[in-house]
Amino acid sequence: MEGQRYLCPGCGSPIPTEKMDFKTREATCDFCGLHFVFPKKHSTASPNAVIALNEAYHLFVNGSFESAKDSAQTALSMTSNNVAALFIVAYYDAFIASVKNSKSLDRLFYNVLKDAEFEIEEEETFKKLLIKTLKHTSEYEKEILSKFSEYDDAKELGDFVDQFSPYSILSKTNFDLFDKELFDLYKKVIKKTHIPKTLFSLTNFLLKCSDSPLASNSFFLKTKAKRIYDEYILPLGELFAVRSRNEIEEKIYSSYIKIKNDYYQRLSSEF
Repeated sequence: MEGQRYLCPGCGSPIPTEKMDFKTREATCDFCGLHFVFPKKHSTASPNAVIALNEAYHLFVNGSFESAKDSAQTALSMTSNNVAALFIVAYYDAFIASVKNSKSLDRLFYNVLKDAEFEIEEEETFKKLLIKTLKHTSEYEKEILSKFSEYDDAKELGDFVDQFSPYSILSKTNFDLFDKELFDLYKKVIKKTHIPKTLFSLTNFLLKCSDSPLASNSFFLKTKAKRIYDEYILPLGELFAVRSRNEIEEKIYSSYIKIKNDYYQRLSSEF
């Protein structure tokens, strides 16, 4: 990406690549002071690297993991920091290899992803891989949302999050897994785009999770019930207030209000 030429959309002045943040796609023009997000760029790697990555993806989704790993390593020999190719290799090491390395995905998501500088083909392939492997990648929801919420365009961000996060939410087993950091990430996403499926899943979790007093009729556990109200139900309400709601989100919000009021009444009767 750094080998390409970038111009300020305000005054047309050239922007030195050292003045650009390729992780967030943000830059500030030294001439007119305009702060802007520059567009995503297509791959500048060898065409053979793009071909190898595409081949690795198709082999991976068809279950040919050994061949997918080999093709991913071929791509990495030509573009060493390609996150999609790194993911295929890490997934193979974690779940397929005869001697498995359970930490390989941890290294990718905790150490590599935050500094990744995506190109379009790489990003699109990586997102598709994340969706295909939700069973194993949903536990990295914070790291994934943190990366794409600062980098992605609004519509693409909303489309991806509404495919990824509902599974991650409904696969959780208790409310302790929803902390302030995760709610802040949801807020960051909602400031940029609409995610009705994610909001629906967060609301539905109150009814479906066995840890919920609404599902288990356990309001007599007063301290726990109050903590869920303060640390989950109220922060969920704040998400609906981040931006103007569309028609679908308005219906979800109405359901949330009914659930919240019912929860509060049953909670209050225990005190």
